[in-house]
Amino acid sequence: MAEQESDGEELVGNKSEEQHHQLLATRHGEESDDEGDEVKQICQVIHSRSSEDIPQCSAPAKELCEKRMLSPSPTTDLTRRYPCKSTKKSHGDVPNSDTTPTRKQNDCFGSNHLKECRIFRKVLEEVSGEGCSTGCDNEEDKFVPIRVPSNVKRNSEESAIDQTCRNDSDNKSKVYDQDYTKCEHDCQLTHATSSNCGTENPFSSCYLGSDTGEQQQPETCSKCGTENTFSSCYLGSDDEHHPAVTLHFNDLPILLKSQIFSYLTMNELLCTASLVCKTWYEAAREPGLWRRLHLDRPGMLDEDLWNVVGINANLSQLHVLDCRMLSGKGIAKALAGCPALKELIIMRCNQLKADAFCDIGEHCPLLAKINFSNTNGVPDAALEKIASHCSHLSELRLNRCSLISDESITQVARCCPKLKVLTFQENKKVTDASLQALCAFSHNIEVLSLHKCSITSQGIMHLHKLTKLRNLDLSNLSSLSSNSVGEAISNLPQLDTLNLCLSKNINDSCLHSIAASCKKLKYLFLVSCNITDEGLISIGRHSRSIEHLDIGWCEDITDRGATALSQMCSQLKYLGMVRCDQITEGCVARLVKEFPHIHYSTFLLDSQRLLEKAKRQGFQLNTV
Repeated sequence: MAEQESDGEELVGNKSEEQHHQLLATRHGEESDDEGDEVKQICQVIHSRSSEDIPQCSAPAKELCEKRMLSPSPTTDLTRRYPCKSTKKSHGDVPNSDTTPTRKQNDCFGSNHLKECRIFRKVLEEVSGEGCSTGCDNEEDKFVPIRVPSNVKRNSEESAIDQTCRNDSDNKSKVYDQDYTKCEHDCQLTHATSSNCGTENPFSSCYLGSDTGEQQQPETCSKCGTENTFSSCYLGSDDEHHPAVTLHFNDLPILLKSQIFSYLTMNELLCTASLVCKTWYEAAREPGLWRRLHLDRPGMLDEDLWNVVGINANLSQLHVLDCRMLSGKGIAKALAGCPALKELIIMRCNQLKADAFCDIGEHCPLLAKINFSNTNGVPDAALEKIASHCSHLSELRLNRCSLISDESITQVARCCPKLKVLTFQENKKVTDASLQALCAFSHNIEVLSLHKCSITSQGIMHLHKLTKLRNLDLSNLSSLSSNSVGEAISNLPQLDTLNLCLSKNINDSCLHSIAASCKKLKYLFLVSCNITDEGLISIGRHSRSIEHLDIGWCEDITDRGATALSQMCSQLKYLGMVRCDQITEGCVARLVKEFPHIHYSTFLLDSQRLLEKAKRQGFQLNTV
C-alpha cells in the first residue's frame, strides 16, 4: 500500500490540477474536437445519474484502478472490451497515436484503441479529479478481445459505468457488470464483492477471457456445481429489460424430445414414458422412433406385434428373433402394413409355416435385406415370390433353411441382379445346380457361403465367373478335391477372405496355388486341413498381405513352419495354433517375444490371458 501511495505522489506530486491538465495536453498531443465531445457526453451521462446509481470504489479499488485500466468507448461497439497490460509507467507515458501496438491474435486494434485510452483517462479526471497511473506499453502490450455473451445487452449509460479490473498475478481479465444473472438451474446469485478491486457486482467470478489470447476455460458454478464457460451460467437477468429464461422439458420441440427418447428401450417407451402425460405419450410415439424395430421377446403375441408395427407405416427395419408365440397369420398381417420395409430378419422361429412367408414379396416390394436363418418353415414357393417381387434384393441369408432347394435359388439368381451377399449353412438341398445358376446370372455377388452344402468339385469350377467375389466359404465340403479348389480359387483375384476349414483334402499344393494367385488375401482359415510346414512357407513367400491365419488342429505343423511364417509375413497380426501339438512351448514363447505385434493363439496362451483378465476385473481365483 505504501508503494502504491508513493507512486501516486510521483504521478501528481505538488502540481495543481490546472498544471496537471497542461502536462497531459503536452504529453498526449493535441486532442481532436471529437474526443472532447465524447468526454463531455460521458461526463453528462455520469453526472445525470444519482449518486446511488454510480458504483463507489473503495480505497483498495482506487489503488488498483491506478494500476489497471480498461478502455471501452461508449460510442463504439459495446460488446468489445480491450484489457490493457499493466505497467508501472506514469500517466504521461501513454504511447502516441503513431505507435503501432503489438497484437497477438486479432489484428483489429490500432489508433482507435489509443484514442479510447485518452478519452477514458479524461473522464476519470473530470469525474474524480484524479488521473490513472496506468499506461500502455509500446511494444509489449497484447490486445485481446474479451468475449461477452450475445444475450447481454447494455445501453450507453450502463456501459459508461461498467467497471473492469485485471488480476496481475494470474494474468487473467475479469469483467464486472451491473446485470443480475441467474444460473441454468435457477440458482439465485446475489451481489458479490470483487477480491481484486472491492467493487460489488452480481457475478461470482465473471471470468470472460484472458490476456493470453487463448480460448476461455470453463468454470464451475458456485451454486449448482455445473461447468460453464461463464462462471455465473448467465441465462438472463432479473430486471424488467432482461427477464430470466426458464424452459420446461415439455416446451422442447417434438423432434428434440424424440431424440432424447431414442435412448430408451421399447419397453421403457411404451410402459413408462408414454404413461407420464399426453405430451410424453405423443413424443414416445413419434414415427421417427419406430422406423427400426428389434423384437426378441419369446412371449410376444400377435396383438403385441400389430400394435408396435402399426405405430409407423413407414417402418424400414423389422427384426423378429426367438418370438415363439407368434403365428403365421400374425406375421402376415403385420407385414401387410409395412410397404416401405427394406430389411426383414426372422430368426429361430421354427413354429412359423408357409403362410407367414408367402405374401411377403407382395406386401414389401422394397426389401433389400432378408435373413431367415434357422427358420425351417420357409418353402421354395415363398422364396420364389419374394424373388419375383423384390428386384432390389441385395442380401439373402438362408442358413439352415432345410426346405430351400435349387429351384428357388435359381429363381433368385434370375430375378435379383443386385444380389451381393448370399449365405447357406447346412442346406442339403442346395447343390451344384444352384451354384451354376448363381455364377451365370448373379455376377455382382461379393460374399458367398456354402458351408456343408451338397457342392462338389464340378460345381466350384464355375466360380471363376464371379469376378467381384471377395469372401468365399467352402468349409466342411468333404467332396472337394485339392486340385479343383486350387484351380477355382486361382481365378478369383479380388478374394480377401477364404475359409477352407474341415476340408481334409486341402494340401500344400493347393495352398501354393492360392498364395501365388490371390495377392489380396488377408484372412485365411485352414483349421483341420492336411497341410505341413511347406504350405506355410509358400504362404510366406507369395502372400505378403496375409493378416489373419488360423492353422489350428493341423497336426503336421512344427516349429520350423511357424517361425518361417512369422518372419516372412510382415503384415501378420494373428496366428492360431490351437492343438498344433508338434509346436513346442519354447518356440511359442520365443515367437511371442520376438514378434510382439502378432497375436499367437494356443490353448496355454489363451488360458493365461483369460486368467489375467479375470484378475484385472477383480475375480479371486481358487488355487486349491
